[in-house]
Amino acid sequence: MSFSACQSKRIALLSIFCISTLWAQSKVSSDDPSDPPKPSCDSYSMQTLPRDGFGFKQRTCLWGSQLFTFNALFGASFFGAISEWRHKPPEWPQGMDGFGRQMGTRYTQGMVKSTATFLAATITREDPRPKPPPFAQINNQRFGCQPPTSIKGRLGQSLLRVVWDACDGRPAPARLMGSFASGFVGLAWAPPSQNNISNALISSGTAFAGYIGDSVFSEFQNDIFGLLGKMFATGKPHTETANAPSAANQK
Repeated sequence: MSFSACQSKRIALLSIFCISTLWAQSKVSSDDPSDPPKPSCDSYSMQTLPRDGFGFKQRTCLWGSQLFTFNALFGASFFGAISEWRHKPPEWPQGMDGFGRQMGTRYTQGMVKSTATFLAATITREDPRPKPPPFAQINNQRFGCQPPTSIKGRLGQSLLRVVWDACDGRPAPARLMGSFASGFVGLAWAPPSQNNISNALISSGTAFAGYIGDSVFSEFQNDIFGLLGKMFATGKPHTETANAPSAANQK
């Protein structure tokens, strides 16, 4: 190999090394740890952002998470199977055809409920989450906003926030509007025995009860899982008793 060829190889390797060093330095400077990450749709942002920081992107992500999920399909299938077993409405046939109509009705009503609630909450600037971040409540001195400590107070606040924003002192109608939209949309395809206002109101009440249950469960979720963890805890370390011989003494 000639001297000029060796020299060219050294220059090329040196150039690659310099370029790699400059790229690494620019990467480190762009990822400056002093700049906090922007709010996104990750679990931490969705649970901790205050209402003012819970923007349209987060609202859209929350809305999407209520549409195309296993829970949405399972709920529609479960309640559709119950209606199929009760044979209600009687005009729909039994079997897979009837079950498909029942499941499709529940799933469509759930989509309408979530969509109407999303649109109404976006317009009224409500917090669509079932439980707001606790620190956002602590910093607000308005009556009824700060998180209570008693079980009775927590239960009352979880029921109240479904229809009332205590931190702003104003109504929160988005969930009611979504529930009524869910109940009345079924009139578009309901058979004659179910195509009336009374059944639409019953369906609306059932949809709104789902919001109430979601709010109460979110309030006591950590307590419930903590209690279950204590009841069914496994893998606890076994402490040696004073009379139990150690492995060293047995030898």
